[in-house]
Amino acid sequence: MKPSGWKMSNKKKQLQSNKGIALILILWVIVILEAVVGGFIYVSRLQTKIAGYQVETLKAFALARGGMEKGINYINNLKKTSLTTEAAPETFPMTLTAELGEGSYSVTLDNEEGKLNLNTCSREQLQQLLGNNGIEAHGNLLDFIFTWREKRGALDTLQELSLAGLNQANLAKLEDLATVYSNGKINVNSASPEVLQLLPGMTGDKIKEIVTFRLGIDNLAGTADDQFLDATNISGILGAPVLRVIRDSICYRGRFYKIAASGSLAKTTRQITAFLDYDASKQTVKIMYWKEK
Repeated sequence: MKPSGWKMSNKKKQLQSNKGIALILILWVIVILEAVVGGFIYVSRLQTKIAGYQVETLKAFALARGGMEKGINYINNLKKTSLTTEAAPETFPMTLTAELGEGSYSVTLDNEEGKLNLNTCSREQLQQLLGNNGIEAHGNLLDFIFTWREKRGALDTLQELSLAGLNQANLAKLEDLATVYSNGKINVNSASPEVLQLLPGMTGDKIKEIVTFRLGIDNLAGTADDQFLDATNISGILGAPVLRVIRDSICYRGRFYKIAASGSLAKTTRQITAFLDYDASKQTVKIMYWKEK
C-alpha cells in the first residue's frame, strides 16, 4: 500500500499538468484571436484603400470625360467657324489642359486626314511610309494588312497590327503617320512632310513651300498669320500638272479627328481615346471609336 503523501503529490502534479495544458490552450486562443483580429484589421484597411482607389478612379475618369467634352466642343466650334470664315487654319496636333479642384485633365486633338489611311492606301505608299520612317515591317506586315483588307474588310484600329508582330515602339511611330479613320484623302493643311511626300509628283522643294506657306511670315504654327491652302492657291505651289494628278487624293479641311484625353487625381490617371467624324452638312459629331483605360 502506497503512502497517502504519494497520492497528494501525484494529484498536485496532475493538477499542475492540467494547468499547463490550459495555459497552452489559452495562449493558442490568444494567438488565434490576434491573427483573426489582425486579419480583420488588414482586410478593413485593404477595403478602405480599395474604396479610396475606386473613388479616385471614378474621379479620374470624370476628369478625362471632362477633357473629352472640351475637345469635342473645341472641334464643333472650330468647324462651325470654318464654315463662315474665308480662311480658318486648323493647327493640329494641339493640346488643351486645365486644373479642376485637386485634379487635372489634358486633351490632345489631331486631324486624322493629315495621315495615310491604311484601309485605302496603295501597297507602294505604305511600303514607302514604312521605309522612309524607319518603321520595321517585321516580315509580313504589308501582306498582313492587304490580306486583312481583302478577307476581313477595314482595320478597326492600328493596334490590330500587333497581330502581325509590330512592336509598341514601331506602333507608336506609325500612329503619328497613319490612321484607319479618314476619307482616304490627305489633308494638305495638316499633313506632315513625311506624309506629303507619299503624294505623286511631290518633291522636297514643293513640300517645303507648302509647309512655309502654312506657317505664314513668322514661320510658327498656331499664330495669327497662319495661312490656309485651298484649291486656288495650291496650284501656284504645285503647278497645274501635279495638281491634276493628285486632285482627287487631297483635301483642304478635316473631317475625322482623334481626341486623347487623360484625367489625373493624386497618383491615379485614366485615359479615353476617341475618333470622331464631323458631318459638316448636319454640323454634328459622330463617335466612330471610344476606348477607356
